[in-house]
Formats: sequence, C-alpha cells, structure tokens
Amino acid sequence: METEFFLPLPFGGVYNNGMLNKNDYFISPTQCWIFAYGSLMWDFPFPYVRKETARLSGYHRSFCMASVVYRGTKDNPGLVLSLDQGGFCDGIAYKLPEEHAYPIFEAVWNREMITNAYLPQILPVVLNGGPETVKALCFTVNPAHEQYVAMLPLAEQARIIQTAHGQSGPNLDYALSTLRHLQALYIQDTEMVALGGALGEVFT
Repeated sequence: METEFFLPLPFGGVYNNGMLNKNDYFISPTQCWIFAYGSLMWDFPFPYVRKETARLSGYHRSFCMASVVYRGTKDNPGLVLSLDQGGFCDGIAYKLPEEHAYPIFEAVWNREMITNAYLPQILPVVLNGGPETVKALCFTVNPAHEQYVAMLPLAEQARIIQTAHGQSGPNLDYALSTLRHLQALYIQDTEMVALGGALGEVFT
C-alpha cells in the first residue's frame, strides 16, 4: 500500500496555488531534490535517501516575507525566511526516495505555497562544497507578492519576530530554531547571527 503524506489545511479550505502547476516542478522520481534553508532544515517530517549540506548561488537567506498563517496572522503578521536575490545561501538538500517522491514533493509544495508568496524554481545547488551539483526545488521569494517585505531594519525584524504568533507557534521559536540549526551545521550566516544578537541570543 502506498504511503500517503498529509498536511492539514489551515482554515479547512483548499490550498491557493494560483496559476502555477506543481507538476511542472517535479523533475523525476529518481532525481527529486528539495533545498532547505529555513524551517525545512529542522522540520522535515518525511523520509529521504540523502541529506547533504548544499550551496545555492544567486540568492541569500532573508527574513523578507510576512507570515499570515504559520508564524503570524493578517492582523499581526510575523516574518519568515525566503530566498532573495543576490549572494549565496548555504542549507540542506534532501533527496527523496523514488517510491515516495511525488507524495512528499506534493506535501512540501502544499505546505510552502499556501499563500503563493514563494516563487518556486528548479536551480542548481552544489553539494558538500563540490564538485557534485544537483537540480533542486528552491522556494525563492515572489517580489510581486504583497507579503514581500524587503530591507526591514534589523531592530524592526526583531520586534516583529518577538511579538508575532501563528498556527505553528511563536515567530521567535521559528527564528531561534533556524539559528541553532545553522550553528549545529557550522553554516556561517552573518545576517542571521546579527539578528540573533538583536533577539538577545548569542550565536557565533
């Protein structure tokens, strides 16, 4: 019997994936990689056959997306990470098991694309410092979306993160969990370390 991976729908409704067809982003059951740079690094409740450190060039990790479901509300939005243009981002690449690749891919898509604030792309990521490179599903920010909030001052980011709360819990838990996992993986991210300082946490 095929395993099903189900994520509950917020508000009891259907996912709003707009005009994007998720099937266009499913490369192959044998080569399905997902690049994680935020909560997927520490909250990936699915089987995988490989888990590697990975670098995506051309984008950087940024608290540039307002959260109105998982870590905030429409009345009090939180802040979550996305991939904004420029620089590079170190994270984790998961290779999905062939026999369950599509249902896991679909569950991750539904989780991330709940408000269409991400612009999914298939992009090359370098594994473990190279030379192996794979094509992975990356959730980059959609700069045309109303949830895109670029260039917020650090103090304002910290204020929002310390006060917002959504369906998945406090925004602060999300930020600190990500910071701690980056530290555990020895991933250097100076902007995230600076944010940790603004939140009253010391990370090196």
